[in-house]
Amino acid sequence: MLSVVVIGKNEEENIPRTIESLKYLRGKAQFPVEYLFVDSASTDHSVDIARSFFDNVYTLEASDYLCASAGRYIGSLKAQYQWILYLDGDMELCPEFIDYLCDNLCSYNINTGIIGRYIFHYNDNTFQDKTSSKYRHNQHVGFFGGAILLHKEAVLNTGNWNPSIFSNEEIDLYTRLRAKTYRVIFIDLPMIRHYTRKESYLAILSNLFRKSKAGKKYYGFGQILHARIRNGDIYDFIKYNHYPFVYFFVLIVSIILLFSFISLSIFIFGFALVYISIFKGYKYIIIYTSYILSILYGWNKYNNKFKPRVIYIE
Repeated sequence: MLSVVVIGKNEEENIPRTIESLKYLRGKAQFPVEYLFVDSASTDHSVDIARSFFDNVYTLEASDYLCASAGRYIGSLKAQYQWILYLDGDMELCPEFIDYLCDNLCSYNINTGIIGRYIFHYNDNTFQDKTSSKYRHNQHVGFFGGAILLHKEAVLNTGNWNPSIFSNEEIDLYTRLRAKTYRVIFIDLPMIRHYTRKESYLAILSNLFRKSKAGKKYYGFGQILHARIRNGDIYDFIKYNHYPFVYFFVLIVSIILLFSFISLSIFIFGFALVYISIFKGYKYIIIYTSYILSILYGWNKYNNKFKPRVIYIE
């Protein structure tokens, strides 16, 4: 009934925590559960550790195009059960969510996906709940991260994860799900602990503009635009993710007006900044600005012919 798909690359320090949390699910669930690990050409001992627990371990062929979305793409195809729980190798599943899942999974239908609270555990041993404060229990969400429960049929019916998108793949899939009338709801329980390094907001936001720091993620938004225009479904992407496009439109209008109507230009642009700050948060002004560079540099980084290849199955 449930397939757990964990993706990772060089996560040997984190996978043991993921495994320990999944052992609780294995003992608690009264329905069939399989555990799949999809490895993106790790050079450490990730695969060896994964073999000690997971039912199947899939190793992907090394490629410059490998990314998180590629691993989830393969996991979705290999999963044998109708529900898929996606996790990253640096996450552990919280017992509160496992209890909820075991008691309620059978009551959900194909149209509904589930997320819970994302708790970030930093390397300085501090914690932060990064779940939107706007979400309420059983409320529809406007986006999701790498940890989510979805029905396999819903994922495949909307085209699966796009394996050629280096980042923002979650919002790409989310908008395709919404276009097909699928929904994702929030369960007000801790879902995952995500182990990562702590950085200041200033460092995180400034890195969005630096290819040397952002790595392949720098290209993600531009790749999505290329993919959606190529596939003829850009309208759905804009409809269900309209905030950045509102920002782009107002920015262009403000620049045009700046040469003749300075006061009006400042007013319109200021209104847009307030609008986005209220409904999304001030940091998204910086994020959406970085998308402009992502569009310019990422457009040609999209390779619609790439498909990840499994070279080893354990």
